[in-house]
Amino acid sequence: MSQEFNVSLDWLTSGTEDAVPARAVNEQEALLLMAFRSLPPDEAETHLKLMLQHANKDRLDQ
Repeated sequence: MSQEFNVSLDWLTSGTEDAVPARAVNEQEALLLMAFRSLPPDEAETHLKLMLQHANKDRLDQ
């Protein structure tokens, strides 16, 4: 049923989480998302903070 309506199983069964899970728009994003999801939570948080800092720095440099 979740595949038929393109919604997450968590949302379908409990109403929690986003109805539509995050999807990559290209192969690089798919690899990044797969790698990120495989990290332990503490490492994922560290990498996310570093990426956001880098993205904000690049935006300020423009």
